[in-house]
Amino acid sequence: MINDQFLKYGFYAQGIAPIVNDKDLNNPEFIRATRNYAASLNIPYRAWRNYIVDWYRDAPIIFVGANGHEAFVDTEMFDFEHADSWFRDFCKKVPPCVTPRVRKEARARTLALASLLSAHRLLAQRS
Repeated sequence: MINDQFLKYGFYAQGIAPIVNDKDLNNPEFIRATRNYAASLNIPYRAWRNYIVDWYRDAPIIFVGANGHEAFVDTEMFDFEHADSWFRDFCKKVPPCVTPRVRKEARARTLALASLLSAHRLLAQRS
C-alpha cells in the first residue's frame, strides 16, 4: 500500500508546488532563472501556449496558494492578441548584464507562466 500525502487529492501526484507570488515577480534573479529555464526547453515560441497548457492539464502536480490550500493556475491568461510575441520575448535567455523586470500589464500572465515553469522544473529535477 502506498502511504503518501499526495493521495489525498484523489490521484498520485509527484509533487506539490507553490503558486508564484508578487515577491517572486519583483525578484530579478527569480525572473532571470524562470526565463532562462524556459529558454532551455527549446520550444518554438508559437508552440508555447499549447505546450504549457497541455503540460498543466497532464501534470501530476498539485499547486497550493499562500494559504496552503489547493490552487489553480488560470491558463486563460495566455489567450490574448499577440500572445506568440509575448512568449517569444519572455522565453528568451536573459544575460547576466540585464536586470529583468515584469511590466505591470504582464504580471498576471507572468505569474501564471512562472508558476507552471517552476512546477515543470521541479518535476524535471525529480526525473
